[in-house]
Amino acid sequence: MNPSILSAELRRLFRSPLTWFTFATIQLVMSTYYLLLVLRYLEQGATLASHGVTQEVLVPYFFTANLCVMLSAPLLTMSSIAEERRNGMLRFLFSMPLSGISLVTGKWLAVCCVGLGMVALLICVPATLFWGASVDPGVFASNALGLILFSALQISLGLCASALARTPTGAAFTALPIAACLWLADWAARIDGDGSLAGGISTLTRLRSFLHGLLHTADIAYFVLFTLSLLGIAILTVNLERDW
Repeated sequence: MNPSILSAELRRLFRSPLTWFTFATIQLVMSTYYLLLVLRYLEQGATLASHGVTQEVLVPYFFTANLCVMLSAPLLTMSSIAEERRNGMLRFLFSMPLSGISLVTGKWLAVCCVGLGMVALLICVPATLFWGASVDPGVFASNALGLILFSALQISLGLCASALARTPTGAAFTALPIAACLWLADWAARIDGDGSLAGGISTLTRLRSFLHGLLHTADIAYFVLFTLSLLGIAILTVNLERDW
């Protein structure tokens, strides 16, 4: 990882209006949704009391937070490599003594810093439940971990798409359908009783254990290995372009 790449990418992200628009939109949507969940629980407390605030407020909130991260990650990553390829800056970077690993990991860490900042704010919102409700801290912690792992995976997917695409728009429209297919594969597995493969590769299937407060080594390994694999593809793509 090259510190200059990391700092340059951070400056680019924080100077981009799209980054702040994404932050504001996600926070507005999730804060409103959280408020609606709390009001619903208060109004129907007698009916929902058997399930508890953890299942009726916390779990639906984190489920939707993961969905918002999936939709917003391509916006943060689409310009990381594709924009520099389009304006010729990538060729300039290739002329420097800089490896593909340093370039890709520097950009990935920069986007992760920004993306995980957004995730931290998302996690802080339901943390307010601890002030006045009986919340299962284990379920909260597992959901927070799942959201972080899922975010890292989505950022890797967006960065890989940016490395493969010629334009930022193309990168976004490449990453989003792939992320959606990985998410919806869970539904295919539920419809088809033999769809074990679809369920195994589905991000939603892997998130379900986190949502219910369970930590499975296989699910953690899935997110870590998938993230590293996507970064490996991005590094390979950059190295091949440099050699050409």
